[in-house]
Amino acid sequence: MKKRLVSLLLAIVMIVAAVPVTAMAAGTVNVAEDPAVSGYEYAGGTLLLYGYSTEDTVVVPDGTVIEVVGYNKVGAIEGDTYSITGSGVLEVAGAISGGEVTVDCGYVTADSVLVDELTVKHGYTSVSGAVTADEVTVSGGYLSVGGAVTAEVAVSGGYLEAAGIVGDVTNAGGVVKASADGIDGDVTASGGVTYVSNSDVAISGTVTMEGLPIYENPEVKGTMGYIPDDIFYFPSATMEEMRKFYKGMYPRFDDDLYERL
Repeated sequence: MKKRLVSLLLAIVMIVAAVPVTAMAAGTVNVAEDPAVSGYEYAGGTLLLYGYSTEDTVVVPDGTVIEVVGYNKVGAIEGDTYSITGSGVLEVAGAISGGEVTVDCGYVTADSVLVDELTVKHGYTSVSGAVTADEVTVSGGYLSVGGAVTAEVAVSGGYLEAAGIVGDVTNAGGVVKASADGIDGDVTASGGVTYVSNSDVAISGTVTMEGLPIYENPEVKGTMGYIPDDIFYFPSATMEEMRKFYKGMYPRFDDDLYERL
């Protein structure tokens, strides 16, 4: 009897395993058509997410403000113009897509971003794949991209880190880091820090500071400084010899300040 029961259970398992699971495929949730579901509420142009979880793609109307509270997980997000705000967590298994998208939220993750314009103002935004847009603007927070950013990039604050950047970069006060593939485009830096972590990967294009080229320009280089992790000092050099060395590179070297220090 026991052997027959075991055989019957094994047969059931094999039959279930052979049945296609197409009925479990992700669908679409249009919040304007279904404004009140367990885990979210949509009213007056605001979509409140509070513990919502779905494998479906969430479609939002133009101008929607997505307010995130607590932990939420969705399959993907689609819309024309919308913003993601709040202090909670929003995990997007697929893509964030649309026209103009603003992220001003505590923690947002996504597989990829495909939009016309992406603006990151606050919080931590992590994209495991690529970001493809016409424009990417970072004015605060942290945008981490595992793949490449293909866009015109403008950074005025915060931190942008990506495997590579394809497009022109303007940095007016933040940190831009291309960790593997470098920057393929013109780079204009009037503030902040722009760098490539791999020493064998060069920044292609033109690098300027306040509109002036840096390459072979002692006047511009004379206004720049570098503080390494380990302070470099020539072996056996005296303080006076190091003063002469730095004075040769910095025309406005202050001898009076040197003496006072």
